Amino acid sequence: MLQNVACILFLHFFSALIYFFYVYTSLNTSEHGFLSLM
Repeated sequence: MLQNVACILFLHFFSALIYFFYVYTSLNTSEHGFLSLM
């Protein structure tokens, strides 16, 4: 049971990390998109 919870938490953390990395790189590559967000 504890192993399943740890696996689910790890998957959630990993997907969130990928999402934040994707947003960060997309914002870095286009300052125009960042300005439109402001």
